[in-house]
Amino acid sequence: MNGVTTVPNTRREMSLDSLDKQTAGAVTVSAVAGGVSFANAMEVMEFAKLMALADKAVPVHLRKNPGACLAVTFQAVEWRMSPFAVANKSYEVRDRIAYESQLIHAVIEARAPLQNRLECLYEGVSADRSCTVTGCFTNGDVRTYTSPKFGAITNKNSPLWTADPDQQLWYYSSRAWARKWCPDVLMGIYSREEILENSSLGREDEPFADGPGLHARLAGSERSAEGHAEGHAASELAEVAGGAKTITVVPDEKVAEPDAEKPDGKKPKGGKKTKAAAADDKAAEENKIEAALPKNPAQYAAFAVAWIKGSVDEQAMNVRWDTERGLRNDCGLTATDREPLMKQLADRRTELRAEA
Repeated sequence: MNGVTTVPNTRREMSLDSLDKQTAGAVTVSAVAGGVSFANAMEVMEFAKLMALADKAVPVHLRKNPGACLAVTFQAVEWRMSPFAVANKSYEVRDRIAYESQLIHAVIEARAPLQNRLECLYEGVSADRSCTVTGCFTNGDVRTYTSPKFGAITNKNSPLWTADPDQQLWYYSSRAWARKWCPDVLMGIYSREEILENSSLGREDEPFADGPGLHARLAGSERSAEGHAEGHAASELAEVAGGAKTITVVPDEKVAEPDAEKPDGKKPKGGKKTKAAAADDKAAEENKIEAALPKNPAQYAAFAVAWIKGSVDEQAMNVRWDTERGLRNDCGLTATDREPLMKQLADRRTELRAEA
């Protein structure tokens, strides 16, 4: 390879043959520094290519994506953490790589120049509850941060804001503490909630609102087909969370070419749509369906709870959960976000078996 590591042009080109096995084989296993040890940047690149081929060992957004794997691997090296552990605490949201709050908190504890771990103190109840984080730096300086009151925090995209509000308030406050008192620790690293609240973080010239729509983004990326097969949204995601509203999908009407003449020379009678009109109707229906789909973890949680509670067949419920994997990825759900939903599924299975 003459000292040059090449990255395949497309995700589909990724295979074991694209690896420099000699360079990849030079990566050593270490009891520290996250389990692996790299001697140079070339070894990191080869490792990133290997991670991109790891299939189910990494999240969907990293599969066959060596560039994203390289970014995650470099981040893990900087943090002295396992690259695969960091990869599995990452996810794609609004065309960015974000990290779980749990990982961000771990990074603060590991990298901030602290004498001891951060401490927190809760005050108030319900909407008036707040969290004060205190950290003592190695030079003896003590710094604190007090969160806004719970009711004043408007961006609550994780289901844990409802299921375990103190934990989420702790994550929120420790992250804000670090951004205030040691911003170098988290420079360029954002949680899902931060990106959802401000989609232009680090990209002022690329506001997400002006970017491509969901279908365009999906068309340009190699994602799991689950949850995105043609017609799947219409058939599987009919119920909209909150109001139990149902989307009625009307079969395509037969169309006729405009002003097409019959064999007898007469023009067809009215009542049939042209191809252009039918295409417009279909596009409008697809836009209506897409607008009704959940867009973030909180919306998906409400959406899923509604259909899980309304499920009457265990097998159909399990199939629907599996087919919505792609939708959960688009909404940015983490393993932590899925836990209360998995419990809902288990509880409903128990109920259905009892009713059988």
